[in-house]
Amino acid sequence: HKLEEVLNEVIAGVIVVADAKKQYRLDLERQQREWAEAERRRVEFEQQRRAEEQRLKELESNAERWTKSRWLHSYVEAVERAARDAGIPMAPDSDLGRWLEWANRHAARLDPIPAELARLKDLKVVRSSMETGPSRETASG
Repeated sequence: HKLEEVLNEVIAGVIVVADAKKQYRLDLERQQREWAEAERRRVEFEQQRRAEEQRLKELESNAERWTKSRWLHSYVEAVERAARDAGIPMAPDSDLGRWLEWANRHAARLDPIPAELARLKDLKVVRSSMETGPSRETASG
């Protein structure tokens, strides 16, 4: 009987150890899944934070460019008004006329609003086509 009792205890011990190892492995796998999920959330949050930071920088940059554009347009208008008041000719082929055209073009290039509106319009078109799917054309013939 003694050998059987010892064998039973050994087998019971092996089963307990195997169960403990299995539970440890399951706990470790669960912990690794939790860590991976936490890391995925951290990376996603960081990407969102960076994207928002970039959007804010672009917004502030566009506002600065718009302000500079408005400021330059106002300056060009003041020069044009002063020239008119002084009776200086402003024909398009005159030095002043060419300068006014150049300065207005430069101020207009700085203005971010036309590009921003075009970008937003393009986004609307893309989103709309994504929501409705590709257009269906019927084949004739």
